[in-house]
Amino acid sequence: MEKMNVSNAYTDNSLYWMRKKNGVNYQLTGGFRGELSSVKQENRYSANRYMFYAAPRMEWEKNNFLLTASATAQWSRFPTQSYSRFYINPSLFFRYKFTPRWKIYLSGNIDKTEGALNDIYPSMYQADYRTTILNSGIVPQSTRQLYSMYLEYKNTIKEFFWTASMAYSHTRRNLITERNYTDGIFQLSSNKQNNASRNYTLNSVLSKGVYDWNLKTSLELTLSRNEGKQLNEGLIQDYRYDYLRAEPKIVWAPSSLFEAEYKAIISCGSSKIGEDTRLDPLWDVSQRLTLSFGFHDTDLRLSGEHFYNDLSKTQHLNTWLADASLVHKAGKWRFTASVMNLFNKKQYSYTLYSAVQSYTSWVKLRPREFLVSAQYQW
Repeated sequence: MEKMNVSNAYTDNSLYWMRKKNGVNYQLTGGFRGELSSVKQENRYSANRYMFYAAPRMEWEKNNFLLTASATAQWSRFPTQSYSRFYINPSLFFRYKFTPRWKIYLSGNIDKTEGALNDIYPSMYQADYRTTILNSGIVPQSTRQLYSMYLEYKNTIKEFFWTASMAYSHTRRNLITERNYTDGIFQLSSNKQNNASRNYTLNSVLSKGVYDWNLKTSLELTLSRNEGKQLNEGLIQDYRYDYLRAEPKIVWAPSSLFEAEYKAIISCGSSKIGEDTRLDPLWDVSQRLTLSFGFHDTDLRLSGEHFYNDLSKTQHLNTWLADASLVHKAGKWRFTASVMNLFNKKQYSYTLYSAVQSYTSWVKLRPREFLVSAQYQW
């Protein structure tokens, strides 16, 4: 047991001005934000802050395109930490419609932020049952650049839709987190060290429907790469984390008496740390099938789930779960009978995988459960 009393009060007061001229919309927002934050464990610690900001914005829209440009200028102050910072966050967004079916979106922005109370509080505390946090007491600073492109195609008549997006982000920080694992506890501590990370992401969604069959299908694919630095036992190392994710989905209703829905998530991650260390690629698969039957005033619903997890390079786990429910309506009466966890599974194990570590955990499951109910509406 660990008792922590946290208090917080927040205010935001602003003035807003807008003018539209020659098809261009001009806006200006300015104001003041204040926050009182403190925590008491053994002693009281505060991270109060206040800030003044001004945000001009311009929006120009015509038939086929939209252009938006803005910039937020802000001055922040943490009195207790003797910290002040002035910065400007610019942002640009552009949308162009080539044809009624094709659109493209381009965006870019720079976002500078500081940490809050839980990022500054310098005494060790337990975030959950297996993770402890120790901050340096220094106000965290980050500067993130994000650039993205999004392409969209829609053919409503043929029920065909396709989107593709690319994004790149680069983040600079003044603190780095050291991760240690001792006696089943993860210890995270922040240290003053300038560092940077990069992320590349590709995403595509393909959707096709067949009206005559009452069928809808979709497939989403995501591929990403994260690069950065980690601190472990005083040694700073470069790392790279690659991640692949696929999400197929099918919904089929051939008649008013029957509907089937299938959805799956398939993912795999792979890491490289330093020059010689590689974490084994681990696959994670979850899939769900739901069958619905309707007979006049009676509905039957069956659902099953399958989970496959690579716990390590040589170990994997399959888990099957199933539920069933029956609903009957008679006038103003509604009768329901259901069973959850039909196979009476007691535990589900899984492996969590991040850029620099993997660990196996588990979830305790409720045993098989039966439920019968009757409802009357008047």
